[in-house]
Amino acid sequence: MAKATENARTARLTKTVIDDAEAEAARYIVWDTKLKGFGLRVEPSGVKTYIVRYRAAGGGRKAPRRQFKVGRVGDAKLTPDKAYHEAELALARVRAGADPQGDLNEQRREMTVSEFCDEYEKTALLAKKAGTQAADKIRIKRHIKPVLGLKRLSEVKREDVQKLMEKVRDGKIRAEASSRTKGGPAAASRTVGLLMGIFAEAIERKKPGVTENPAYGIARPKDRTRERYLSDKEITDLCSVMQALADRPGDAPRAEGNVVTKQHVQIIRLLLLTGARKNEIVCLKKTEVDAQRHFLALEDSKTGQKTVMLGAGALKVLAEVPENDSPWVFPDPADPARPVRNLNWAWECIRKEAGLSGVRIHDLRHTF
Repeated sequence: MAKATENARTARLTKTVIDDAEAEAARYIVWDTKLKGFGLRVEPSGVKTYIVRYRAAGGGRKAPRRQFKVGRVGDAKLTPDKAYHEAELALARVRAGADPQGDLNEQRREMTVSEFCDEYEKTALLAKKAGTQAADKIRIKRHIKPVLGLKRLSEVKREDVQKLMEKVRDGKIRAEASSRTKGGPAAASRTVGLLMGIFAEAIERKKPGVTENPAYGIARPKDRTRERYLSDKEITDLCSVMQALADRPGDAPRAEGNVVTKQHVQIIRLLLLTGARKNEIVCLKKTEVDAQRHFLALEDSKTGQKTVMLGAGALKVLAEVPENDSPWVFPDPADPARPVRNLNWAWECIRKEAGLSGVRIHDLRHTF
């Protein structure tokens, strides 16, 4: 090995030279005599690393000097010939105006998808309605983060979004995230739509590494609205089950820690009698009820302010609701400061008892 000074050693970096390079009290570098800028860094610990040194911004004495790590000696995938080839490619990029180490530093400053989703939830998501916020948080937690969360924003490509959509569509994320995650075509379509909004926000905020939206232009499954109408007999059976539940003393348990309450029954009756959406009744405020003029004046709904007319049956249900000190018509028994919970679970119990397998709460709105 030819030697000049401790920090300026030169040799043709063959396998023999690399293997024979011994650790010394101070770090030193052996520069390759064939490929200018390619070197072997030897640490006092004995660790040997292939490096590339160059001047950024097209070269020149005034350009900042950079050092790029190609890889460590001993890596089975990085032979001396492979390291030499990688160094050649890096230096070719430099001659073309690139900055390999600067690009790497920039990439390290990038946020991961998971990190930006957390930021998105605290900023842009707050502009959406409460129900949409809740649904989007579930999609982020159970669909987006398990598949793309560890990727940096610039690493997400169109094919990654395509694969995510297919996984959600086919219900294949359940085992990776939550046993409650079902997926399906509608969930897949909405997840891709949300991801497109997340990347649009990242571009708007000029996040490092994000120059295009990988979710844009993805052909999504059609979010078909399923129309299901209850027959007269099904309505009769449903009403009979609800009447039996309403007439029983107390709230009989239906599963560990849960009960179908009279509140749940009253809410479902109102949904059937008004055609309102689920959250419009679950989150109904006392100030929104105008029993004298027979309507609900909803301050906010999916379509903004809204009036829901009340027939005799709906008025009778509201008249039977017990008085309470909560601002909600149907407060949660455990926490009156919030609306009643577990309606979806209660509906599962009620529809099973009524023999209405597959009927959704929203189908009551269709039936109305």
